[in-house]
Amino acid sequence: MKPRTKSFYNLLSLIIGAAIFGAIFSIDPTKEYSWLGGMFHGGWVVGNWILSFFMDDHLVKAPIHTTSYNIFWWIGCVFVSLSCLGSFITLLFGKSNKK
Repeated sequence: MKPRTKSFYNLLSLIIGAAIFGAIFSIDPTKEYSWLGGMFHGGWVVGNWILSFFMDDHLVKAPIHTTSYNIFWWIGCVFVSLSCLGSFITLLFGKSNKK
């Protein structure tokens, strides 16, 4: 498979998967979340962010959380953002194997 095609499918599957998981496991604004919730919500930040454009009550980050939630949310957010950025850069500038 060509690098650009593979990158496109990786990026598309990441965004669609994140949106589905963000919709299924939405953030409850009345519940306090700890580190595991932060890792999970940070990992699906792209999907939650996209869904927040279409749904007014959809949250990207829990309003009631612990310090460990905040730290792990940022760790998950950075890893997912770098993954999306890497796939997007490969999609735009990836080498093609044309002979």
